[in-house]
Amino acid sequence: MLELPAETSRSLLLPARTANLLTAGDAARARRMLPGAVRAAQANMDLPLAAQLLARLRSLEGDAEGAATALGMSEVIRGAFDRGDLELGAFAATLADRLGRDGYAGAYRRGAAMPRQEAVDTLTGIAMESPN
Repeated sequence: MLELPAETSRSLLLPARTANLLTAGDAARARRMLPGAVRAAQANMDLPLAAQLLARLRSLEGDAEGAATALGMSEVIRGAFDRGDLELGAFAATLADRLGRDGYAGAYRRGAAMPRQEAVDTLTGIAMESPN
């Protein structure tokens, strides 16, 4: 059996644990774990996932507009919206219902129109928030 170093295991598990907390509706614990999850996503070269976690957290905290902007950031980092992720598509549809089609499109475009480095820097700033 191949044993992974502790840091590798942590970098694989933190984003999943954060996603589980978000699914359970535990915004406070997810907020505390988010910096570590973003660092883990950076280590795994999956920053779009970090942006999606941020979007889910913002939505759970009642900031649908910020959530849509964070989804747009995931697009600018990845290069395209992940249309193959059905859960992500359903989440985007929920945000569009909450904000209205035009409200969602405008908030999403703010994130998607960001220079890629600005989106990365935004996530990097979150990763530096705590030693989690």
